Amino acid sequence: LGWHINTRSLKISLPDNKAVGWIQQIREVRQQKHIKWKKISQLVGRLDHVCYIIPAARHFMNRLRRISAKAEKYKTAIVTNEAKQDLALWEKLILRAQRGISINNVIFRVPTSINLSDSCEQGIAGYSFITGIAWRYELTENEQVSFTLNLKEYLADAINNMMQLTLDSSPHPCCLNITDNSSTSSWMHKSNHDPDACPIHNAIARRHAETLLQYEACDYSQHIAGSKNIIADSLSRDFHLPDEQILGLFHSIKPSLFPTQMKIVELPTEITSWIASLALQS
Repeated sequence: LGWHINTRSLKISLPDNKAVGWIQQIREVRQQKHIKWKKISQLVGRLDHVCYIIPAARHFMNRLRRISAKAEKYKTAIVTNEAKQDLALWEKLILRAQRGISINNVIFRVPTSINLSDSCEQGIAGYSFITGIAWRYELTENEQVSFTLNLKEYLADAINNMMQLTLDSSPHPCCLNITDNSSTSSWMHKSNHDPDACPIHNAIARRHAETLLQYEACDYSQHIAGSKNIIADSLSRDFHLPDEQILGLFHSIKPSLFPTQMKIVELPTEITSWIASLALQS
């Protein structure tokens, strides 16, 4: 398959000759304004190969695949500035693959974090079943009308993954993201959002991928019935209740998937600012 597998360090790595050759090809493409189909299709195939051991990298393939599709149809295509920025990131990803990726991020294994999220017209929320750390955010009027309900679910799941990864001390975190929205369960792993037609979907996917790469983590999605997602559902809509009261309510009724201890924290300013910037793209 063209990979080196070290069974002592439990790492998979891209051979040096491939890494050097592929980076050289990327640099050549970045210098071009137009590219022929044969060359871009070859590069896309090679980068797809890397996605097998760095799954989060697939979210940075959509622009390149679109260039390949246009080049196949019209014999040649423009290499956009956005695509060149993606290729610059791909140089770093290939170097990471050359150094080696932990097998823990490629195989199916027991998750180190179990995260649940939900949304409603008014807000988004999430928590971890393992750490008990929860958060909730009431959307502004502009944000409420800027995002569809499915998009709010997607945003909540992505943010919850970000929040819980900051608390996961595992050397190679593995997140199980649980949602009662089937679209979100699929979108967390979908990599072909149209940057022009669905700019917010694309932005969320890329931010999610950047987070996974930052923490050298992997993630899986699972759908759950809405009737079992009681805690996240309440957190996303009951903003009339203060934190202490809503926690007391949970302790009294003991809903399903209730952690042993629970604490509600505020979203960092960095994330709330990011939400506001996404609303401006609608």
